[in-house]
Amino acid sequence: MTTKSKTLVVLILGVWIASGLHAQDAPRNTLLVLAKGDNMLAIVDPSSRQVLARIAVGNDPHEVIASADGKTAYVSNYGFGAYNTITVVDLVARKTVSTIDLGALRGPHGLALAGGKIWFTAEAAKAIGSYDLATKSIDWILGTGQNRTHMIYVSPDLKWIVTTNVSSGTVSIIEKVIGVVVRVARRQAVRRQQSHVRWSTTWKAARPGWADGCAQWRLEPDSRPCR
Repeated sequence: MTTKSKTLVVLILGVWIASGLHAQDAPRNTLLVLAKGDNMLAIVDPSSRQVLARIAVGNDPHEVIASADGKTAYVSNYGFGAYNTITVVDLVARKTVSTIDLGALRGPHGLALAGGKIWFTAEAAKAIGSYDLATKSIDWILGTGQNRTHMIYVSPDLKWIVTTNVSSGTVSIIEKVIGVVVRVARRQAVRRQQSHVRWSTTWKAARPGWADGCAQWRLEPDSRPCR
């Protein structure tokens, strides 16, 4: 499928749909699939390949993540900076329940769930941030100074964050150090040069051999970033 209206992006495998409404016809393992051009989230049974539900999730949905209990999904409304929202979906009731307004943090794309918060990139703002699900507010913002900060990974212990910055051709590795200014390490993907990097002695430098335009990465089993 090549047309925009038919483009389907599979974001999450093995999402558990909690018991409750529709539980009788929801398999244990399902796929959450975004149809970007149609502005829809589809819930799909991977065994039968049957679409169980289609849910409207706002303009230009690009990424989706689900809570650990499988009850809630969060979708970024991207638009290359035209939009500034994250849509909240009740996966049990199979409907959109609210929209998170990110204000000036436009162009949300990459998403992660950790520590009771939604972590997100904001491309147009050249920043990343976190939204506290308990207080329902943005509680942290950090500028990357990089163009098109696109995808984000947050370690389970919340000690470090990794982002890819597409147009800058860089990766930002951000370490949380108690009582010390947050340290940011940037690697030029093409030249492989460091700029104002201060590594903790417990860290090993990642050496991504990526060219401009790269948007993703992988992690070794011990959670170290690698090529």
